[in-house]
Amino acid sequence: MSINRVGVLYDALVEIFEDADKLADSDLRPHTADVSQAAPSDWQLGFGSLLVRAVDTRDEAVEALRLIGEQGEGSGSPPPGESSHFDKFLQIYLAFPEPGRWVPTAPVPTNPNTLSHPSPDPAVERGRIAHPAARLWAHLFNVRYRMLLVDLAHALHLSGPLIDGGTPTVRGRLRDWTFLQMRGRPLGGLRGIAKILTKLPRKDMSEPDPMRAGPPFELPYTFALPDNERDRWRLHLAMLNTSQELVDRITAVGGPAVPGADALLAELAATDQQARAIVTAQLAATKASGQP
Repeated sequence: MSINRVGVLYDALVEIFEDADKLADSDLRPHTADVSQAAPSDWQLGFGSLLVRAVDTRDEAVEALRLIGEQGEGSGSPPPGESSHFDKFLQIYLAFPEPGRWVPTAPVPTNPNTLSHPSPDPAVERGRIAHPAARLWAHLFNVRYRMLLVDLAHALHLSGPLIDGGTPTVRGRLRDWTFLQMRGRPLGGLRGIAKILTKLPRKDMSEPDPMRAGPPFELPYTFALPDNERDRWRLHLAMLNTSQELVDRITAVGGPAVPGADALLAELAATDQQARAIVTAQLAATKASGQP
């Protein structure tokens, strides 16, 4: 069986950065290293294994790519005495061969999706989430995923401290929201929604279907962040509104009872209420500064 590894992409990136004919040092912008590139102290937050490198030369970029690859994403092997996360997954898989009494994974489709209509492609259709309640949760997952991406992109567009006088700055709050979308506190975030999805039915069929739904991770139609700061906050507000609409619809539709679902929705509503107050304040501040 052929296994596609993302390491091929890392190898291609390393090859490009190593070849001066494909990419010259002049193609990079070294002045951004201390100004607008991500700083390790801003993003590691106690995660020692999270690699964040500011680079201003091709050699530094190659070193960063190789270090990340050694963690398991690339084709190379990790340093002696260390194991990549792929090695750890493989060890778990080998320790519990199939078929067995214990299955280490949830019965979720390979590629969950939220297509509106049945697909003629059997593989795509197998992953299509058609159950009404599960589809709403899947859409909520996609919205929160986009919120994470926008929080991260917006934070990287700003500069300055994360804390001012003991209070998070706007940039600091965007950084914190990025991690909050992933982990929640302690129930919410993408992790919590994904757990709910793995307990919901994938199809709305008369006969029981052992296959559950799953987190779709469907990308937004665009990654573009508005150039205008006021428009960026409008985007945040639009996503908060969409998330609230989905939460209201999930509550109205009901569906299969899943332990912890109500608490998770309540947590999302509480954190979004706090975020909405900050977003509204930023909209007012940008308006007062004369931005359109």
